[in-house]
Amino acid sequence: GAEYWTLTRAGSADAVTVTLYWEDDIRSEISDLTDLIVARYDLTQWVSEGQSANSGTITPSGTITSNAVSNFSPFTFGSQNGNNALPVTLVSFNARQIEDHVMLIWETANELNNDYFTLERSYNGTDFYPVTTINGKGTTDRFNRYSFIDFPVSSGVVYYRLSQTDFDGTTEIFKIVNVNYLSLQQDVIVYPNPVTNSTFQMVLPGENEGDHVRIEIYSLSGEKVYSNTFSVQNRREIAIDTDHRIEKGLYLVMIEMSGKVFTKKLLIE
Repeated sequence: GAEYWTLTRAGSADAVTVTLYWEDDIRSEISDLTDLIVARYDLTQWVSEGQSANSGTITPSGTITSNAVSNFSPFTFGSQNGNNALPVTLVSFNARQIEDHVMLIWETANELNNDYFTLERSYNGTDFYPVTTINGKGTTDRFNRYSFIDFPVSSGVVYYRLSQTDFDGTTEIFKIVNVNYLSLQQDVIVYPNPVTNSTFQMVLPGENEGDHVRIEIYSLSGEKVYSNTFSVQNRREIAIDTDHRIEKGLYLVMIEMSGKVFTKKLLIE
């Protein structure tokens, strides 16, 4: 799915070896030289043409040479035991602003033992912080599409980085994308909403660095189920963790800051 070369015979009928070169071991999914082979498509399936030699290195570039072959068709890198297959083939990863939020979409062509994705955000392109995790599909050869809505806390270039973690804890980091975000926010944003665990985020309007924010959560019967005061240090974003002390249901959130009071509905599932 990453690359292949179609070779044809010109004149000679001799059996010869085929040497394939990779320029980037990550792009070409090369990780184990002992398991690596030259594979050939025989118009029905991919078959092994073996390995008679290799360059002795993996990163970042190298070569592998087949055994003698006499039939020619598409050739590519192969793996006898699957050791050279990356967990996820990422087709695309994009970010764009829609109204007051950033829509992030990524697509995969196949997944191998994929436990979950981690989406991170940065405002300088260097220091990244987790935004969310999204479950993967495990093992599948189907095309899959994932999306997430993010609310950056200020205007400017925002960077996003995507990584993927296997069931065994192995992590692969993909490319970084960015979007030039223009904040349109005039109100408090609560996300994700509904909340599927005990944690959610609040993005506050305006520049409130150093301000104190009082947050209270009430049931629809008027019972106060959560109360806390925060000092705004991380721009305008606050992480709320109720530690699973609030039962499932619909609640009202009161946010008091800078002499203003905001109220939001919050659904906990």
